[in-house]
Amino acid sequence: MAVITGAGQGIGRHTALGLARAGFHVAVVARSAERGRETVADLAQALDPSPQPALPAAFSWVAADLALGDAIRDAAGTLLVRHPRIHLLVNNAGVASRDYRVTPEGRERTLAVNHLAPVRLTHHLMPGLVAAGTPGSGESARIVILSSGAHAKRLDLTAFEGPRGYSGLHAYAQSKLLNLLHTFDLAEHLRGSGITVNAVHPGLAPTGLLMDFLPSGIIRRTLSPILRMVARSPEQGARTPLHVATSPEVAGTTGGYFAKEAPADPAAAALERENQEGVRRWTENLIGVDWRATPLPEEDPQPQRD
Repeated sequence: MAVITGAGQGIGRHTALGLARAGFHVAVVARSAERGRETVADLAQALDPSPQPALPAAFSWVAADLALGDAIRDAAGTLLVRHPRIHLLVNNAGVASRDYRVTPEGRERTLAVNHLAPVRLTHHLMPGLVAAGTPGSGESARIVILSSGAHAKRLDLTAFEGPRGYSGLHAYAQSKLLNLLHTFDLAEHLRGSGITVNAVHPGLAPTGLLMDFLPSGIIRRTLSPILRMVARSPEQGARTPLHVATSPEVAGTTGGYFAKEAPADPAAAALERENQEGVRRWTENLIGVDWRATPLPEEDPQPQRD
């Protein structure tokens, strides 16, 4: 089975549909119960538009505000009760904002949703991923994290401070670099466990996230048609996440970065061990999760706070 965030629209929607067509049961992490029901109904209709869909059980949902640690932990607990083995986790959800916004936990919103949420969800779902990926079990597990070709070339954790001097574009680029640092460091920790971790750049697509960067009014009305002509469609944008999530060609590959369905080179800053270690400790100080403390099958579990 597969778990995906951000499946209500855009690239995430087409990724969820592709996973269902590949034979996965797809559990959608939605912002609310209402949004979960709407998303699952839309996906089921798109998968089988007949009056009586043949695959109504292809999708399920669980509600979680990805800006809140408690909500993520509770949703992960529900998923593990329903699905003790999780073969695929796609951390797709992301936000972008031109203005400085703070979550109820006091975190800058781009940081909270784009970086802290994937760290938390991956950490809390790890027992299910370990169960599916245990060597010798005949099964494997994959974690796919959506980054971006717009990831920053230099690490700057002050990007999430504000409101004075805040740049939404800078914060977004830094959050996408954090995705890569998380991916590469976690992949090294999980190497040999039967769980692979890879990051993808889906390509420029005219999604709601991209449009959030455009000022309202005449600028947005002028640029939107141009972006739609030069960018990939959301369906095309889902091709690389689906390739990394399902292709036999990628089986066993871990710690990679993919674009246009092929390996790509990230910024050098994403590969620096000092940056990976520093961001891991910085993240642990923020939310109490050390992703390298995840027990592997042969290790004794250690308690973790969040």
